[in-house]
Amino acid sequence: MYFGNKPNAGFFGEAFIIFSSGKYDYYENNYGYGFRNFTELAIELSIGAKLVTKRNFVANIHAGVARNFLDSEYGPGAAPRLGISFGWRY
Repeated sequence: MYFGNKPNAGFFGEAFIIFSSGKYDYYENNYGYGFRNFTELAIELSIGAKLVTKRNFVANIHAGVARNFLDSEYGPGAAPRLGISFGWRY
């Protein structure tokens, strides 16, 4: 959702779902290092700004955080998201 006078430009907020999986390394005193699989499903909220010039050059900056909701013992509890994009609108 954009908040500004220009269409599809200005400050915005967004929400979406992230699915992730991977391997988690761990250490157990008796066995040493090892890897375990994890699978997570997260809901993310982020904010950002999209700037558009008169020649349709676009710059987009955003940041957000996702909270994982699956009960994975070895996965991360939250996941950050940062981004900077440049391009042209046509």
